[in-house]
Amino acid sequence: MHQALYRKWRPMRFEDVVGQEHVTRTLRAQSVAGRLSHAYVFCGPRGTGKTTCARILAKAANCLSPQNGDPCNCCAACKAINDGSATDVFEMDAATYTGVDDIRALRSEAVYAPSSLKKKVYIIDEVHMLSVSAFNAFLKILEEPPEHVMFVLASTELHKIPATVLSRCQRFEFSRIQRTDITDRLLHIANEENILLERGGAALISAMADGAMRNALSLLEQASSQGGDRLDSRTVASALGIVSAESLFEIFGCILSGDTAGALKLFDEQYAAGAEPEAFCDQLLSLARDVLMVFSGVDCDCLGAGYSSGELGEFTAAATGEQLLSIVKTVGECLWSLPKSPNKRVDAELCIYTLCNPAVSGGNAALAARVAAIEKQLSEGVVARPAAPAPEKTEPKPQKPRAEAPKAKPAQPAAEKSERFSLGAELVKSLEAELDPVSASCLSYCSFKRRGNLLCILTSDSIAYEMLNNRPLLEKATAAAARLEPGITNAKAELQKADPGSFASDSQGEDNLDALVSFMNENSDISHIIK
Repeated sequence: MHQALYRKWRPMRFEDVVGQEHVTRTLRAQSVAGRLSHAYVFCGPRGTGKTTCARILAKAANCLSPQNGDPCNCCAACKAINDGSATDVFEMDAATYTGVDDIRALRSEAVYAPSSLKKKVYIIDEVHMLSVSAFNAFLKILEEPPEHVMFVLASTELHKIPATVLSRCQRFEFSRIQRTDITDRLLHIANEENILLERGGAALISAMADGAMRNALSLLEQASSQGGDRLDSRTVASALGIVSAESLFEIFGCILSGDTAGALKLFDEQYAAGAEPEAFCDQLLSLARDVLMVFSGVDCDCLGAGYSSGELGEFTAAATGEQLLSIVKTVGECLWSLPKSPNKRVDAELCIYTLCNPAVSGGNAALAARVAAIEKQLSEGVVARPAAPAPEKTEPKPQKPRAEAPKAKPAQPAAEKSERFSLGAELVKSLEAELDPVSASCLSYCSFKRRGNLLCILTSDSIAYEMLNNRPLLEKATAAAARLEPGITNAKAELQKADPGSFASDSQGEDNLDALVSFMNENSDISHIIK
């Protein structure tokens, strides 16, 4: 019968355990000196070797011919433990046997001497699942254990084990296995199993394993059964339903350049090839984080697979820190919501669209990214967008003489205009206290106009329009305007030239940024001052 790779290649000695030298070195030294403790706690992530080391420790404590602290795996005791026939080695799953009665049964059995081995060994997996009463019952035998008994408690959640239990055990913390160690181990096993695995494919599997050797071997077996003759990075990616590093780089480049169509087309191709949206977003988040770390000058390992930090230079040169932070937050939010989504593909596509078009996102991170991009372009002397053409200077047309005498109150229009300007200033002033500094500064360059019960916020700047055209701000503007102009019940933002006849704020005219860019273009001899 076929045996899974992670079971077939389970380490049989301490020296075979990968990536946990700080644990195995101490256990071997205790075995050599004959100073094994009566109770141990092995804690750490899943698949890192806790139960495996517990079984090796049970063999080391009972081996008839130990070799430098390692079990020989040849004597009767080692063979019995290996094939599961040893009646003095008990493996108990605390997730199933959680009650106090189970622990009481264990206590009643532990007092009897072992039948065939030197020590009785109790391996309790997921020990944190025991109930409070079960832990209290277990505490008594830990305080006064028989000399022939050893307990090995394994757990992935150390904080759930009572301190009274931990204080009576030797604790060993298992860490995630390094990717290079997993890669080397996979290549060795693949060679023994006649699997044509390339280093690129092994590196991708080790990245997906998240530091767990058991996960890595399961993924290797899955890829070898679907991936064809030779397992390189692309073949492994296709077999596991993930995106290759090359394709991921292409999509990320489209996101940084704002190429929405290109990014969505590439994602569609990967989705058709079998890539899962959740796995894709996880890879995209890892890549964005890696680029952000390199951009910040942090020397650390990459989370993503199939590339190194040295290959991310093109992205760090094309992006700003604010843009990368916005990408990380946006993808992270999408990844968090995907498990509950009825259509994961649509959510992933919307995430890509938002990344390519930060203007549609109302978040502070996206706004900061857009402002940083404009500042970067201005500092490099690049115009962020075409400057608005300067209005032509035209002489006012002479008014035709009226046949009739002028009507009464000739100064009324001027007075009305002045009143409306004053009213606009009051509106801006009342809103500044309720808005964030960025929105308030944009509002000060807008003009206002009333159309019946509608307040129109007019601006000629597209960026200001995008920042002001959101429901919370418009609701605040409606409330403030209604206090000054009874009858106003709604508000909206419009992208157009400001109407000088409207009731506007004190700040009139063109956007200062447009004026600055136009002035720089017309006076190239002083452009270095602006830079």
